Amino acid sequence: MLDYNNLFTKKDKIIYFSCLTTLLVVLILLRLEIFDISFRSAEFLKLIIDNLSISILTTLILSIITIILIPKYKKKVGLSIIYPKDIKGKFKEATENTDIWFFSGSSGKYNRIEILPKLVKSKETINIKIILLDFKSDKLLENYISYKKSLNSNTNQKHHDSIKLIKIEILTTIIACCYYYLKNQKLNIEIGFKSSFSLFRIDVSKSCAIVTQEDPKDPAFLFEAESHHYTYYKEEIVELFKQFEQLQIKNITNNLSTKTRIDKLDNTIISEWVMNLNISVNEEEIGIIIKNLKNNKHAYQ
Repeated sequence: MLDYNNLFTKKDKIIYFSCLTTLLVVLILLRLEIFDISFRSAEFLKLIIDNLSISILTTLILSIITIILIPKYKKKVGLSIIYPKDIKGKFKEATENTDIWFFSGSSGKYNRIEILPKLVKSKETINIKIILLDFKSDKLLENYISYKKSLNSNTNQKHHDSIKLIKIEILTTIIACCYYYLKNQKLNIEIGFKSSFSLFRIDVSKSCAIVTQEDPKDPAFLFEAESHHYTYYKEEIVELFKQFEQLQIKNITNNLSTKTRIDKLDNTIISEWVMNLNISVNEEEIGIIIKNLKNNKHAYQ
């Protein structure tokens, strides 16, 4: 990320603007012929002075905008643009010392693989709201798949090339939520399902809101907690969550041993959980869920 505030020191800025201003004043004085110089009739020299004056004035104005005004505006809105190679690191920072994690997206795969394993280590209560696509709506999943296939860089296409597989990706995230809730019941996990998909994914922590796009090669946007946009995204998820169908995972049977790892969940455990949740899943789908839980690959690796 380019930080305009640290691009120049205060001393550098003073020297830079002083030189530009002095040179501009000298050129203007020359143009006005205050100095008695012998090239009064040399029109081409006057033209050169005019062009130099315009160039320096333009540079001065652009410098003021770039070095002074833009950083103040960026600070006010709390906006940073994150390049793809930096997104994973920013997510990691966002999970530190947070007491909330709100997510609105599609299948929640990144949250399942990277976010929840970090949050489960917390000794404090964390309120987690996760909004996923409604896996019971074939039409919704079909529209989402069509959009995914239209992206320029669909690195995970094999996981999203059928209604069945995207449905199982969502179910895998639900099972992961159950697992991490049982591992640490200070994680107050709530799951909701939306009836439409968005072109953006939103993650909100205590410190920031991160807005990512479906295409992993596209940059993300980070809004700091002091910004208006942060408040908007946070409140939007809270209000939307109230409107969506919700899944209660707090009543599932705790049939885990203390040493059970998520990649060791078996057919018996998962079958009991989906029965508790009143979700219809067959043996083949459970097998794919187990396989997905062992897969730690995601778009930002």
